[in-house]
Amino acid sequence: MHGDALRHGVGGNAFLNCLGLTSVSIPNSVTVIESSTFYGCRSLTGVTIPDSVVRIVHYAFAACDSLKTVYFTGPAPTIGAYVFEYVTATAYYPAGDSTWTADKLKDHGGKITWVAASKPTITAQPKSCTVAEGGSASFTVEASGSNLSYQWYCRSSSTGSWVKCQAASAKTATHTPAALPKYSGYRYKCVVTNGAGSATSNIVTLTVK
Repeated sequence: MHGDALRHGVGGNAFLNCLGLTSVSIPNSVTVIESSTFYGCRSLTGVTIPDSVVRIVHYAFAACDSLKTVYFTGPAPTIGAYVFEYVTATAYYPAGDSTWTADKLKDHGGKITWVAASKPTITAQPKSCTVAEGGSASFTVEASGSNLSYQWYCRSSSTGSWVKCQAASAKTATHTPAALPKYSGYRYKCVVTNGAGSATSNIVTLTVK
């Protein structure tokens, strides 16, 4: 179960003991995560805190037993007591952001390992490829940064809409699209993401003979 995007002013206990909640989208309209908002969401595995959030009230993520990664994308918010009580997780914050002082980098009731994460940087761009029908087509991107994730996108023309590629390789550094005539001329790009931000590769083209 995925949580609906939260809105500014959401009350405390909004997802209290929601055992089916596995992920949640917190939009930039949210400035405060209220008391016990996600208390007891035992299936929640990861969450990204946008830079709009300025305060997280006590017990907000307490007793989230499966929570393993927390990403902060901006300046340090005010973090209340016991926000992460009973939680063992790795929390990532933007490297070089001076607002993340020792007072912020505490366990806050749980066992939190803090890691300064740098925004991904593309170090090697993918290249367009031309292959025979049924051949082996692949695009590879290289990026620096910690805890990276990959998502390839494609569109059928230079003006088409970008959509997520669905193949198994679409979430890896090397994407291997099917070399079929109907895909000749398709454009591809990769978005590399971690808790500090994202980077987008150059656009490349698949040509199938």
